[in-house]
Amino acid sequence: MTKKIPKSYKYLIPHSFDKLIRVGGQFDGGYVVAQKPLDETDLLISFGLGETFDLEIEFVNKTKPVHVYDHTVSKKVFLFRLLKQIRRLFHFKSNFNSIYKKYCTLKKYRLLNKSLKFKHHQIKITDNPTNPKEINIDNILKKIDHKNIFFSIDIEGDEYKIIKDLNYFHDRINIIVLEFHDIEKNTYNFEKAINLLNENFLIIHLHGNNCSYICENGIPNVMEVTLVNKKKYSHLKQNSVITRFPIEGLDQPNYQFVPDHKFEFEI
Repeated sequence: MTKKIPKSYKYLIPHSFDKLIRVGGQFDGGYVVAQKPLDETDLLISFGLGETFDLEIEFVNKTKPVHVYDHTVSKKVFLFRLLKQIRRLFHFKSNFNSIYKKYCTLKKYRLLNKSLKFKHHQIKITDNPTNPKEINIDNILKKIDHKNIFFSIDIEGDEYKIIKDLNYFHDRINIIVLEFHDIEKNTYNFEKAINLLNENFLIIHLHGNNCSYICENGIPNVMEVTLVNKKKYSHLKQNSVITRFPIEGLDQPNYQFVPDHKFEFEI
């Protein structure tokens, strides 16, 4: 069933854009972006690596640098999770498929970590750092010279804190893929964030993450939003909007065996 989103949310409707493609994985970890801004990107900054990092692998394979900021994972963490699954097997609380997935995650991370193009900073991203284990966007960008950055952001609710900084440094950003969490209980912050981003970016794609539900207003409670720099790429905007999601041939459910969220804007 396709959920309807009222006209009052028209600020969220994506613009039709030239040449959308999928990058990263087929399921969780895959995103829909625009070809030209992607081709012109010279650095991926990833906030939130998690256990699915196909996008980061894709960039490294294209010999483009990747800087990750995630304090929650490391080689030791991935090894611990693998050993935990093995122990659980003896109590019939795990299976060989789960163990294999944890092994593959550890193996992929170790290979990725060997690349000279990949840097993993085990630091928490925030808007107001208070200790050496925290950093903000301002301090990150002071250390690099790149002018065409792709930001991939999945930080479990902390994304609302860094919207102002993303907007402030818009001139150095080509693409943002931003996963918003708990939208239903953060309605005000979500609307404020989107309207702020709309000042300097164009929304070109939305995808509902089927890890959560669709709210009464039709908006997925967890949603991936793709934006491109308005000043750099407005000429690629087409004279129409995209109102119905998911897009066949581009979108895939985050959880493979759960139906993807269907929603449509009223216009």
